[in-house]
Amino acid sequence: PAWLKMRAWFGLSEGSQPIPRRVVEFGLYHKHFKVEVYLLEFKLSTHNSKEVFTRKFSRANTVADLEAELRSVFSVPQETECRVWHRYMTNKYELLTTPTRTLQNAGLYNGQTILLEKRNEDGSWPRKAETS
Repeated sequence: PAWLKMRAWFGLSEGSQPIPRRVVEFGLYHKHFKVEVYLLEFKLSTHNSKEVFTRKFSRANTVADLEAELRSVFSVPQETECRVWHRYMTNKYELLTTPTRTLQNAGLYNGQTILLEKRNEDGSWPRKAETS
């Protein structure tokens, strides 16, 4: 890759670490590629917690990647059935239903709150399935 050649030519300053960045496709009708310099920053929480963690993601990450990070942050086992919601207004939430969608294509934007919801023991969900 080009990065390895640039690093070999120019090197790194003493004590510095490389900052990995992705090339992301932008545009709906006219596609173009850009190096993603600024990552999306989300506030991660669960439906029943006041605890909030901030994490950064690439626009090219998927909803499944986001769920994996939520599970890791909140120590939720893989076998626990979960859903992922994003808050898009003060008290409006939308369920993210397609794990293979990129965060960009899912319409997520910087600063949003993302909730991980775990199924109750009785099989019900704490939140309604439709946008609420």
